[in-house]
Amino acid sequence: MVEVALDKITKIETHRYTLKPRSGHISLQSGVLVRVSFSDLPNPGVSDLFPWSEELATFFKNRSSKFPIKTRVTRSLEAARDEAIAVFRNVPLINGSVMNHAISLDPLDLAVFDIIEARRATFPAIKIKIGKHDARTEAAALSRLVSHWGIRLRLDANERMTRDQLMIFLDSLPIRIRESIEFIEDPFAFEMNAWRNFHSETGIAVAYDCGARSDDLGKNFLGELFENNAAQILVHKPAWQDDERVHFAKEKKIPVLITSILGHPVGNIWAAAKAAELAPEGVHGTMSHVVYREDEASKVLIKSRQARGSRMVGIGVGLGLQSKWFNRLKWETIS
Repeated sequence: MVEVALDKITKIETHRYTLKPRSGHISLQSGVLVRVSFSDLPNPGVSDLFPWSEELATFFKNRSSKFPIKTRVTRSLEAARDEAIAVFRNVPLINGSVMNHAISLDPLDLAVFDIIEARRATFPAIKIKIGKHDARTEAAALSRLVSHWGIRLRLDANERMTRDQLMIFLDSLPIRIRESIEFIEDPFAFEMNAWRNFHSETGIAVAYDCGARSDDLGKNFLGELFENNAAQILVHKPAWQDDERVHFAKEKKIPVLITSILGHPVGNIWAAAKAAELAPEGVHGTMSHVVYREDEASKVLIKSRQARGSRMVGIGVGLGLQSKWFNRLKWETIS
């Protein structure tokens, strides 16, 4: 990890972007690309900052070493420095390659074609967000695909469901699909004993994420979480969380899943780079660009040949995207 050095930052520029989800149930998403220049490097680095807010704009305009930096701002600056260093060294940001799961933001949007395509692209698993609709409705949507199943299933409830709703959902699934469940991420509102009992009673692994707030809970909490068997997998979002939690989990021999944050493809590449660095043996979630309608950015990513089937592969220099493409974007100097 490259620690952010505020005193070495000489210029910060941003480019605002909007992403259009493929699902009609999801609203437009906005963020910014951040281009940072450093006094000790001849070239800038680019990173993603998602989602964007005016509060973050205020930080950039008033930055100082004493300013209480939010973790995701810090991480964006660190990502930009990582990229700048990779460009300076003439190497790709991703060191090697990373296997990923496919992803769907809504089970009601899934079709037979999606499952067949995921298998054809060698995705070993598909991660599906659940809890937006009635539990039986979501289970029925997946049940329609049972004859074409044949892929591991990762579910992410984002604490949206109650325990009873989740059990209704699970009990409504065909056996073939239920037996393919690898884990459920944030199954319902976190409570240590409730999560431990759920895992004990169902035999289904629980993955702990609980969003950006988990960064504030520290090693003591994570130690208690895993020692109590309330969760068996740690989900890590490099864009929002410090890597120390990953090192801690690996010391405890806890499997780690690294995911991007549904932002820009630039952020996916950095998440893949962190996955290759921190847990190269795992199956991660750094290809979230597929949940959005194809745009110029995703086309540039695909053209770079870094997104190959189920893998993100380090190619080229830095982010591996065309420097001409970055130069065509409209950048606003904010610091």
